Amino acid sequence: MLNSLVCLRNLQTALRLGAKRALAYHDRPDRIQFPGKDGWISSAHEEIFQIISLSITQAYPDHKVLRPKGHELTSITGPFVWIIDPIDGVDNFTSGIGFFSISAILYVNGKPSISAIYAPISDELFTAVLGSGAQLNGRKMRITGNNSHAAAHCIGLSSSIEIHSVIQNLMPKSIQTMSLRQFGCLSLSIAYHACARLTCVLASDYTKPSIAAAHFLATESGSIGKFFTLPNDTQSYCIYAPPGLLPKHFLQQIQNESR
Repeated sequence: MLNSLVCLRNLQTALRLGAKRALAYHDRPDRIQFPGKDGWISSAHEEIFQIISLSITQAYPDHKVLRPKGHELTSITGPFVWIIDPIDGVDNFTSGIGFFSISAILYVNGKPSISAIYAPISDELFTAVLGSGAQLNGRKMRITGNNSHAAAHCIGLSSSIEIHSVIQNLMPKSIQTMSLRQFGCLSLSIAYHACARLTCVLASDYTKPSIAAAHFLATESGSIGKFFTLPNDTQSYCIYAPPGLLPKHFLQQIQNESR
């Protein structure tokens, strides 16, 4: 049987090792020369993934370690399967902006069980264990209707025109009146929501594999996360909000529209 506390310590070690390599690229990209931006970031992705993967497999030789590629993900069938996202917030990362993250999630028999999101610049580690809640640097965090008012922001994470349209045409008034922020790193934005820094997050054009760790983290923190689509719209959306912020009729509406 897998020991969750030991697993979290091993995961923390793996992510911090990967972060050291990420910071080598982020702090001094001139030291590591590759032809073109795509080659540079591809090499960074691969090296960080390999460092994290090696650390995990050394601790757990029988575990499978995968990484998302685009919108698709290799089957997660198996008793223990890890999904690693080496860099979320690629544009920030390559521009020298410190708002990026490294994330990982462990599936046990196909079910999400442990996840972590690490922000190297701020040295913040967000973790979640199935049934045990979520933590930030070892301190428990929980979203409630009371602490959700500490920050009044709605985060849009794609084209501002798309986000504005969805907010104006669909979102309840409790969200329409909030200000918008666009950080360029979906996983870390959701993690900020999970620790009640941000009231809610509205995301479009996301890939489920790359935010799997953040989605699990938000769920364990008590957030309500709903995926939905709109009629005659090719985009998929997800909204994360504290309990009680979204009216029941709105939740029923997006549930019907996602079918």
